[in-house]
Amino acid sequence: MKQKFLSVILFDKFSKVGYKRTIRDINFLIKSLKKKDKLLVIDLRKYYLGKKIVKNFSYKNSKIQYFKPKNIFDLIKFTKNKIIFSYGPINPEIKTFLIFLIIRITGIRLFFFNSYGYYLNENTLDEPNIRFKIFYFIKWKFSYYFYRILSLIKIFPSILCYFETSDERIQKINNTKFKKIHQFFNLVDFNYFKKIRRINSIYHDELFYKKYNNVKKNIVLIDSGLGHPDSLDKDSNYNKINDKEIILFYRKILNKLENFSKKKKLKIYFCKHPKSYYPKNCFKNFKNINFNFNADKHIFTAKYVFFTGGTSMINKAILLRKNFFILISKQTQKFSLRLLESINLIFKLNYIDIDDKKDLLKNLTTSKLFNSKKYDKFINKHLIFKRDVHSSNIIKDTLFEDNGKKEK
Repeated sequence: MKQKFLSVILFDKFSKVGYKRTIRDINFLIKSLKKKDKLLVIDLRKYYLGKKIVKNFSYKNSKIQYFKPKNIFDLIKFTKNKIIFSYGPINPEIKTFLIFLIIRITGIRLFFFNSYGYYLNENTLDEPNIRFKIFYFIKWKFSYYFYRILSLIKIFPSILCYFETSDERIQKINNTKFKKIHQFFNLVDFNYFKKIRRINSIYHDELFYKKYNNVKKNIVLIDSGLGHPDSLDKDSNYNKINDKEIILFYRKILNKLENFSKKKKLKIYFCKHPKSYYPKNCFKNFKNINFNFNADKHIFTAKYVFFTGGTSMINKAILLRKNFFILISKQTQKFSLRLLESINLIFKLNYIDIDDKKDLLKNLTTSKLFNSKKYDKFINKHLIFKRDVHSSNIIKDTLFEDNGKKEK
């Protein structure tokens, strides 16, 4: 009988942020393993068709079996007599096409999970700029539909199972045109995901084995980054933002936070985005503010949380039942506003315009601070599925229920 393995595929160049997230995902999946089991880490980065920065994978853990094939035949030999369920590439693009083809040839079964809660998704249909719509389709949608066609004719693999934290997102996927077509014409399977199952958010799971003190004593700002590279890819107005505008944006924020801090007598923690660009001297003369890259840690200490754009950390603020606010200005990018609007439709956000000369404290007192039913509804629908089960166990049990037959 073939042995079943959970696996993580390394498939592109590692940024500093990408590396940390991969380690986080590895440690997340390890939680489901029995004492003698290993998590396979299969390194296919040399088959990535983009810019290659292939550094050695240096993370050490006794529960990991690392494998870097010399060639395709070496990989085929390694996967023979094994049933491997791999968490790896899901977003198809030209740079990853060879990796998807290799995965299909070797019979590795792909799965994917979104464990960060409600997925903030931009709606580009309301964007009036036709040139932007064309750019967006070519850059983001074309490769997706092309991959779907190749998956349909079995050249590329489909996703065996998609694990999602949001019940609403699962319902939306199940109501897509492809799903409806398959119900009436089931001779051909148009579905990208063979199965969809619900799990908890990682913000709930991280409290499963370790307790954190959820206190209310600081001001914590979690920055989405006005200089984030996603804005360059997805915002038609990004080229209008220069160093001067970025510095102006943050100084308006910091001046308001400092005045608020003096009145409330609270410390300020400014959590920078690790992918964002910050000009030199951007934070000059703000010596009493703690600048860091550790939003996951400092949000536990927050009495007030401020966000500057759309981020999955909004899910964590809701789970921890924090009072949080969205700071916007004329510099806020359309891409970020589109992300915020996607969650604002289901969880009314408290926006504060920092261009308004009104005192920040007055803005807070006129905002709707907290509604427990509002938080409970969001948590149950988007963040917690089973309180007494770690999501890695749901993933492993679901995958290993498969009868082991190769995809036809």
